[in-house]
Amino acid sequence: MLTSTAYKLRAWRRLRASCSPVTALLLAVLTLLIVLLAQSPPITIVRRVGVAASNSNELQPVSQPVVIAARGEEKAHDESVTKSLAHTRSDWEYGDASDVCQPLFEKLERQGYLCGLYEREGSCRISRDWKSYRMRFWMFSQFAQDAYLYVKHFNRLNRRGVYLDVASNDAIKISNTYFMDRCLGWRGLCVEANPKYYERIFRERSCQLVPTCASATDGEVVQFKLRGEIGGVVGDTYKYGNNSKGTLTEARCMSVQTMLDRSKTTHVDYMSLDVEGHEVEVLKGIDWERARIDVISVEANENFERLSAFLAEKGYVRHEVGVEGAKSTKGKGFLGLDAIFHREDVRFGYPDE
Repeated sequence: MLTSTAYKLRAWRRLRASCSPVTALLLAVLTLLIVLLAQSPPITIVRRVGVAASNSNELQPVSQPVVIAARGEEKAHDESVTKSLAHTRSDWEYGDASDVCQPLFEKLERQGYLCGLYEREGSCRISRDWKSYRMRFWMFSQFAQDAYLYVKHFNRLNRRGVYLDVASNDAIKISNTYFMDRCLGWRGLCVEANPKYYERIFRERSCQLVPTCASATDGEVVQFKLRGEIGGVVGDTYKYGNNSKGTLTEARCMSVQTMLDRSKTTHVDYMSLDVEGHEVEVLKGIDWERARIDVISVEANENFERLSAFLAEKGYVRHEVGVEGAKSTKGKGFLGLDAIFHREDVRFGYPDE
């Protein structure tokens, strides 16, 4: 009695005999491929983006979201944030960075010559590209903040920079610091309270993710509006109003100084701050005697005068975009919605001095 395998073999031979030589050859090749695939182990594709400093081959997990349901969970929150800050991702791989960054560098170099940056000191007139923000369509920031800061200042930095992105939001979209990650090889902290962005930040960025909100003091419990790009701490300063759309939840914040201390960071080259009206409270959480932050870009809103006065007290001056060489300063001085400040002892355009 023929077995099932024998029946199949006989049927296969009859099929081959009834076919033309070309068809028979194709069937033989197909048979060989089926046999090889059946014997091969399953293929697992792993994109290794970041690892811990111990050179472990395992990708470190992101801490659980720090959105709390009730008060009295300070210890759990503290341990969660500490765990996140412990992930030093110095071995992060840049992937196809050359394909992404090289065209950007070429455009930025042309923009530098248009701006007169390389011709003579202190005479850079802002070209039409800056004024119309056409560069935002091929850079990552909303209003080409990354391009402007690179061409005007950080292109002269002869070391690996450090950034602090408070309310980093999406890892790439309208990010002021993604270019620094991907193309300049900087390291930094990404502070973000909305859990929807955690996985993408960890997958696409080299920064240490701090999964919480920033405020003046540690452990401050606030009402936080989960509203995508315009979410933030709800209160008198919230830009979009307490009754605006979005999911309202409680979150326990941490001061920026604690974040810097736990990550052993004392010098920040660039701080991006966009917390929808909560900026002054965030800045109050910095010990300005211990932390050095060279350049700050911050969204200008209803609290801008108060913000400017606070930074002036801390020894910062404003870099007014588009004012140098302009016939009129009316409506100028901002980069999109952002204002740029730097320390008095920092000469803008010469970060290594």
